[in-house]
Amino acid sequence: MKLSPEELVFIDRLRCADKIWPATRWLILIVGILLMLSPLLYVGLILLKSDAPRCFFPLIDMMGTLLPLLSLTGIFVGTYARNNWSGIPTRRLLLRLVAHAQEEPNDKE
Repeated sequence: MKLSPEELVFIDRLRCADKIWPATRWLILIVGILLMLSPLLYVGLILLKSDAPRCFFPLIDMMGTLLPLLSLTGIFVGTYARNNWSGIPTRRLLLRLVAHAQEEPNDKE
């Protein structure tokens, strides 16, 4: 199988992305866990609310609406990392198909 130069560049980019995926998945998982734990920050802010100056009260109330959204984002990000832990399936399949096609002798040409 003969690939065009553009396709070779694309395949090289896929290989590079596949090589850095083990580090990237840990980063994504840690960010997801931190986002899921963000409501604990809100609980801490509420506990400190009695000691805080009055100018911080609107900020603390705004965080009450923002942190559940961050928590849901964390759940989504953590699930993405868990589902693709061993690599993104479409990328892995394409790289395997290209490797297999390049190994086969071209008797048809």
